[in-house]
This record gives sequence, C-alpha cells and structure tokens, in this order.
Amino acid sequence: GDGANDASLAVALRVVAPGGAAEVVTLGDLEEAGQEALRSRLARAGPAGAAGGVVDGVLDGVDVVKVAHHGSASQSDGLAALLHPGVALVSSGAGNTYGHPTDRALGLFEGLGAAVVRTDRCGTAVLVLRAGGLALACR
Repeated sequence: GDGANDASLAVALRVVAPGGAAEVVTLGDLEEAGQEALRSRLARAGPAGAAGGVVDGVLDGVDVVKVAHHGSASQSDGLAALLHPGVALVSSGAGNTYGHPTDRALGLFEGLGAAVVRTDRCGTAVLVLRAGGLALACR
C-alpha cells in the first residue's frame, strides 16, 4: 500500500565463531519493490558489496536469509536467486490471519534448494555453527 514496509532495515552480516563462519541476510518487511531495489544495489556493488560477494551479477550465495515480510507473496524472485540461501528462515506466528507464510514464498525458496525453517511450525529456531556447517534446533 503506502510503501512503509520498504523502509525496513535489511542487514547483511558475517558471523564468525569457533565452529566456522556464516553469511546471514535479514530482509525485514521489505515488499517486492524494496527487495528489487536491494537486488539492483547488490548487483551494482561488485565483489565487496554483499555478504557473499557478487561475481558477474550473481551473489556467491549466503548461508541464511530471514525471508521478507513473514513469507508474504510479495517476494522478489531475482533477489532470492541472487542470495541463493542454504537456509530460508520464515518468521510467522502459527494460525496468523494473514496467511503467512504463503505457498509462493515457500515454493520460491524451496525451488532454490534452501532448507525452509518456519517458526509457525518450529517455534523458536536456533541455528548453531558447527565444524560441518549449520545445525538447527527447534524449541
């Protein structure tokens, strides 16, 4: 509607721990237009401009993406492909009246090969860095 969600804070960070390192991107409540603006900026930024590095307009992939807007249908296919996460974390309440997460959002990230973790089913999701990569625990 009014574009307020596109004022959300999106964060890219690299987490370093004794068990290894992980790139994490959180997309706040960005709508598709905001996600597309971010995709465009990342694609122009070059190798130092994104968590995993951009090579020929393709992000080297990130470990975790916190999916935008609780997994609403308003998702950028281009940004999802650019981020190409190993884990897509969808934060939404069980039985919410908005219908989040949507089949569109889930299918988008599943289609990229991401392990989709939903808080409406998992509860509190805990991602832990271990020598072999990320481990997940649900509470």
